[in-house]
Amino acid sequence: MKKGLMVLVLLGMSGVLAACGGGGSSVSAKPAAKSASSPTTTTAPATVMTANSSLGTILVAANGRTLYELDEDTPTMSRCTGACAMLWPPLTVAGQPVGGGGVTQSQLSVLNGPNGAQVVYAGHPLYEFSQDTAAGDVRGQNFANNIWHVLSATGQVVMTAAPTTTTAVPSSPSSGSGSSGGMGY
Repeated sequence: MKKGLMVLVLLGMSGVLAACGGGGSSVSAKPAAKSASSPTTTTAPATVMTANSSLGTILVAANGRTLYELDEDTPTMSRCTGACAMLWPPLTVAGQPVGGGGVTQSQLSVLNGPNGAQVVYAGHPLYEFSQDTAAGDVRGQNFANNIWHVLSATGQVVMTAAPTTTTAVPSSPSSGSGSSGGMGY
């Protein structure tokens, strides 16, 4: 009985991970229709900002939640769709994304594809992790055989292992950053 249950769990997990390996899309500066299934879809422009964390200064969404990249993605293709996107909700936008404090606005773009209008930073499509339950959580760092990572403010992949307890604190907007307002809480 236990062996059968374990096989079912493993098959289910492999299905979710396999779902991270398909799909194609294109990059565009034009807005696309928002995805009805994405919990991070907004009706206003998304804000990507930075926060200080135990992994250094990293990218976070307006709600303070950590943003991740998938190593298998390209600037023109999101490979995390379907069941994968349920575990890793893509950061989507209606219109153009807005860079908050510490973010270079020219690094932001939109990928129009199966996840809707997904926000891209420095060539990396951005995702939240459904198991991060609060601002500052970095439970997705190095997830699934080290293929998911946080990004630095420069758009570089952070390879450092996540500590067991973490707290990210949004950094204050720097002068001349083009920030469009509050912290989004």
